[in-house]
Amino acid sequence: TVYVLGHAEPGESSVDGTRDAFELSAKRASEVARSLIKRGIAPNRVVTSFFGDTRPVKVVGAASSKKPGEDRRVEFMIRKRDIQDTGNKVDAR
Repeated sequence: TVYVLGHAEPGESSVDGTRDAFELSAKRASEVARSLIKRGIAPNRVVTSFFGDTRPVKVVGAASSKKPGEDRRVEFMIRKRDIQDTGNKVDAR
């Protein structure tokens, strides 16, 4: 199962102000999910979630700084459906 997770910048809204951060993150995640399905991923294997601006990127250390737009992102999480299934082992080369 591929989880597509949409995020938005804190306080982000569309240029015309009609969409808030939650709606924009939903649109980002949905577009990516559609693209995956179009490329051959079975629709029942794609799960879309969106978080608006509730989960910003955390930067560790004083020397690190966030880049503008870094919270505008789509993340992927890939999981096996059945945790008991051993899956396919791939040997490192």
